Amino acid sequence: MADVSILDLISGSSDVPPEVLAPKGDYQLRIKGAYFSHNDESGNKGIMLSYQFTEYPNYSEFIDFLNLPMPEDTETNRNKKLRRIDEFKRAFSAQPSLDPNLGEFYKLGSKEEAKAFNEGKLSALEGLTGWATVEMGKDKNNVDQNKIKGSPFNTGGYLVRR
Repeated sequence: MADVSILDLISGSSDVPPEVLAPKGDYQLRIKGAYFSHNDESGNKGIMLSYQFTEYPNYSEFIDFLNLPMPEDTETNRNKKLRRIDEFKRAFSAQPSLDPNLGEFYKLGSKEEAKAFNEGKLSALEGLTGWATVEMGKDKNNVDQNKIKGSPFNTGGYLVRR
């Protein structure tokens, strides 16, 4: 690379394959970023996770939302969210302690307050790898994107590999 000029890089850029969505399947993923998030429309709180495919550099990175239990949740919904969190934790061998932060986090009322709250609180998740079943979904603008199977409530998407 030391002998390559910027013009050589630009002229060779047309040889780079396009970024594409992954077909449905089981993949090893790396957590690129993680932060607490607040959905201003629904009031739901959770962890927004940004994933990249470890073995497929041309598959698009994607984000997925891991719902946290809310005080007003029914026992059924609370348990669904807790099972999904446990599945995530086991698939990625995640060990961060969330307890000290959640009391303050639940008091926040907007996405902007959640952004200010983050300050690296979930940085221990970044770089962890784990397995999940990825499928097609839509983002909030109805654009195709990858997502973890069963997202946001049902289990079965995160896979524990030994």
